[in-house]
Amino acid sequence: MMFTVFITRKYPPAVGGMEKMNFELSKALAETTPTKIIAYGGSQKKLPIVLPILLIKTILFIWQKKQSNIILGDALLSVFIPVLRLFSRQKIMVITHGLDVTFDRFFYQQLVTPNLKKADVIVSVSQATKEELVKRGVLKSKIKVIPVGINIDDYQKKMDLNLAKKRLSERINLNLAGKKILLTIGRLVERKGHVWFIDQVMPLLDESFIYLIVGDGEQRKNIEELIISKNLQKRVFLLGKVDDEYKIELLRLSNVFIMPNIEVKNDPEGFGIVALEAAAAGLPTVATDIQGIRDAVKDGESGFLVGSMDKDLFVSFIKNADKNKSLKVVDHAKKFKWNAVAKQYLDGFI
Repeated sequence: MMFTVFITRKYPPAVGGMEKMNFELSKALAETTPTKIIAYGGSQKKLPIVLPILLIKTILFIWQKKQSNIILGDALLSVFIPVLRLFSRQKIMVITHGLDVTFDRFFYQQLVTPNLKKADVIVSVSQATKEELVKRGVLKSKIKVIPVGINIDDYQKKMDLNLAKKRLSERINLNLAGKKILLTIGRLVERKGHVWFIDQVMPLLDESFIYLIVGDGEQRKNIEELIISKNLQKRVFLLGKVDDEYKIELLRLSNVFIMPNIEVKNDPEGFGIVALEAAAAGLPTVATDIQGIRDAVKDGESGFLVGSMDKDLFVSFIKNADKNKSLKVVDHAKKFKWNAVAKQYLDGFI
C-alpha cells in the first residue's frame, strides 16, 4: 500500500496562512489516501532542535513503510532531501509559498535552493512563486502550480448577523448604523500595505466607511500612531488576532475586503488565501494587482484588481464593489475546494 508522508514545520496550534493551509491539505489528503502527518506547531525559534526531530521521525516511518511518497511542507524542508534519498526511492514533492523561496538571510539561498532543485516535483501555490523558482534555476518541468484550497461550508453557516453586529459595535464602541465596513486580515507587516491605505485612501472616503484590521505584527505601533495623526480613531480599528469563528463573523458583516499590498523586496505575497476566505463568505475583494494575489482574486468575478498604490481606483472600486451585481464571488471560491486541490497533489506523483 502506498502511503503519503506529509512533513511540515508550520502547523496548528500555531496560527498563520501556511499553518492553516498545511492543516487543511493534510486533512484532505488523509481523506483520499493513507497519510502520515509529521508536524510541528510551535515557535519557529526552536527550529534548530525541531528540524532534526522531524527528519528522524520521517526516516523511521519510511523505513517501516517502504512505499511512501513524501511531501515537504515548504522550501526550507528541502534540506532533508539528501538524507531522505538514502532511505527512500519514492518521489519527493516540495510545496513552495513565496517568502520561503525568496528569503535571503544567513546563507539561506545557498543552503535551500540547491536542495530544492533535487526534488522530483515542486508545487508552487501561485504563478508569482513559480516565477521566483525559475529565476533561481529550477526547471519549469518540475514545477506544478496548485492553488491553496478553501472549505466553503465553513463560511456559509447560518448565523445571527444582528447579534454579530451588536457584538462588533460594543467591541469598537461605535454605532454601526449606516456604516460600510472595510476589512483586512493579515500580519501587520510592510508588504500588506496597511500604512499606505490608511494614509492615502481612508481620507478620500466619506465617514460612512470604517476600516477593520485583523492581525498583529511589527508595524502595529506605526499604524497606531498613524491613526492618531490622521484623526481616524473613530474610523480605523485594530482588532488584533481573532479566532476563526469571529473572523467568519467579520467577513459576513463587512461590505468589502481590502488587500492594499505593496511590493517589498524579497517578501512577496505567495497566494492570498484571505481573499478566498472572503469570497467563500460572499465578500468582494478590492486588491492590489501584484504577485500571488492575482491567483486568488479573479478580476471582475470575485472582486477587482487595482494598480499598485492607485488610490483613486481603490476609492472608486471600494464605493461600488458591494453594489456590483455582476460579481460571482462565491462561485469563484467553489473552484478551490480542498478535495479537488488534494487530488492535484496526488496526481503530481504520477
